[in-house]
Amino acid sequence: MSEGKNKQFWWAILFGSIILLGLCAFAYRSYKQGGYFTEDAYISLRFATNFANGNGLVWNVGGERVEGYTSPVHIFLLAVAIKSGLAATKSTLVIGIASILGLLGLFVFMLRREAGALVPIGAIVAFVFLVDFRLAVHATAGLDTPLYFLLLAICYCIAVWFVESPGWRSAAALAVMNVVCLLGRPDAAPFIAGQGLVVLAYALLIYRKERSTDVLRFSVVSYLLLVAIGASYLTLKYFYFGYVLPNPFYIKSNDYLSFYGLPMVVEFLEVMAWRLGPIILLSLPFLAYAQIGEWWKKPGTRIRMALMLVPPAVFLFYYTMVIHEVSYLSRFEYPSYFFFCLAVAIVLSVGNPVMNLFDMLSKRITAAVAGAVIGVISILALGSILWSTHYGFPWFRIMETKYYRPIGEALASTDLGPKGKIVFDSAGIVPFVSEFTHIDPVGLTENALSGRDPMTVEEREKYIWGTNPDVYIGPEPPASGGATNCESEPLVSSEYLKKVLLYEDRFQVMTQYLSVYGRLSPSEQCEIIHMRMRELRDNWEMLGEFPHPAPQPSEYTTFVYVRKESPYKKRLTTALTTLVTNEPEDIDYGIPGRTEN
Repeated sequence: MSEGKNKQFWWAILFGSIILLGLCAFAYRSYKQGGYFTEDAYISLRFATNFANGNGLVWNVGGERVEGYTSPVHIFLLAVAIKSGLAATKSTLVIGIASILGLLGLFVFMLRREAGALVPIGAIVAFVFLVDFRLAVHATAGLDTPLYFLLLAICYCIAVWFVESPGWRSAAALAVMNVVCLLGRPDAAPFIAGQGLVVLAYALLIYRKERSTDVLRFSVVSYLLLVAIGASYLTLKYFYFGYVLPNPFYIKSNDYLSFYGLPMVVEFLEVMAWRLGPIILLSLPFLAYAQIGEWWKKPGTRIRMALMLVPPAVFLFYYTMVIHEVSYLSRFEYPSYFFFCLAVAIVLSVGNPVMNLFDMLSKRITAAVAGAVIGVISILALGSILWSTHYGFPWFRIMETKYYRPIGEALASTDLGPKGKIVFDSAGIVPFVSEFTHIDPVGLTENALSGRDPMTVEEREKYIWGTNPDVYIGPEPPASGGATNCESEPLVSSEYLKKVLLYEDRFQVMTQYLSVYGRLSPSEQCEIIHMRMRELRDNWEMLGEFPHPAPQPSEYTTFVYVRKESPYKKRLTTALTTLVTNEPEDIDYGIPGRTEN
């Protein structure tokens, strides 16, 4: 074996070893998540279960059709798995892990295709991507996030195929994959818009330079086909649901110029800089800049890199304008992370700083010692990366085991199923476990409350309580006897209301209600809260307090209510009393001058 081939062989072995270590770390961190999903994952599971059981795309059995999910593709795959006999929770876990493995395969494929060889620095970037605890959380959280990663990555590969080989097949494939991405999550639209800008700009450039119309003609064909397929789908969707845009759009995306998402996007970019920045900076002195220059001048390099980076950039810009509800660990921005990691891996692999460092050391020491030095440096670097990305707060486990599941199981013990009705602003585990009919005050799974049709806050309250629910769990205490508004309510001066319900910018923090209550004045907010408190005083029986396990602010808690006129009052009271830690008479709201509990 020649010296060059021998060196490439050992570099490939080192590359594979680093990838294997990354996979082991990913598997371990995924295992440490313990199989607990984010609360919103159970929204998809409930929709998919109802669909698999022949009830249609409904949130409540026998209820209206509602698009309260973000990924039709995810719902369909879950429903197929459930129909095949696989448990809903296992189905979403399998989809998540398989998607990440597919993503890694595409990463390695595109890296080798672009850089020409698999060298250690590319594996180190892949290692950074794999060992980040955020990836393990997203892969096992039960949501559509990892599947969406994979769809966008496949779409990129097909876009590259299209610009390199424009024709009927590649144009049709790109159109179909773009549609699949949109069905993966509607927020693929800005990604596809960025892709379209790059493709059309490239097509015009080719026409100007070479007078070739192939790319331009088939670009028009592809995007017209995308529009045709999309229009057909939207028509069918309109006849099924009675509307085109999903409920989450109205809750999260109906006020673009507010730039509510800018802080979250900036935070994501800062974290990405901390992850990738050190590798880039340490590589700079050892990069083969001439090789990078030659690679950059090769035909097709610039268009491929533009397709890799421009769509994610447009995607991130869009997210500066979107309310980031349930945005743990940069969930909405994270799909773009794959493309930035891949771009860094490609450029550094072309420049091959590890090989150049090895050659520099080999001139002063033996090749074996130089290899050992690089091995030690690699181990230290990988260990540092592994340690710096290990942190993860067990939020899902705490919330499920100490809060959501106890509520769901208490309700399930009544055997009421869909006959029971609960108002609760977390649309996930509780409805899924209990099988109760659920009224979602946020509006994700409730058409009337989604914001699709204008509704005043007073009308929202009347609608919620007019459905005659049996159970309510929330942070509002009942109004004081005789109080008719905030001015006559003693509790308004209590520490609890001041710190939990009436504090400044409450609805800037509780982003799920930002579009509904965010523009109300403080006095208007107080009055609408008191309207609910009066409802609870007049028509509900408070069983007591059920503390929130991770309160924000620290005084936050929740109270359990059963409607006085509920036909299931006795059964529900017996079941829900098991949750209560403080009886109503033992709760102190911190009213000035009050000495007894």
